[in-house]
Amino acid sequence: MRTARVSSTGIIACCCVAVLLLFTFTAAIAGDTLNNESVIEMVKLGLGEPVIIKKINSGPVAFDTGISGLKSLKAAGVSDAIIEA
Repeated sequence: MRTARVSSTGIIACCCVAVLLLFTFTAAIAGDTLNNESVIEMVKLGLGEPVIIKKINSGPVAFDTGISGLKSLKAAGVSDAIIEA
């Protein structure tokens, strides 16, 4: 009976590929970082406040909370409840 021999280099290479794939799939599942423009887009799509707030609270965000950023959110019809989230 023959047994296959696996080199340690092969095992390390497989582990590296597995870790790389894990990070790739995790990033794909997580989605993009939300910003002011993505919130405005969700409002324009007609998504409800609870959906948008849940999305804001569930992932990475990078909002412009300066006066110009808040002004653009209000001008686009984003509610105070969403802005506060």
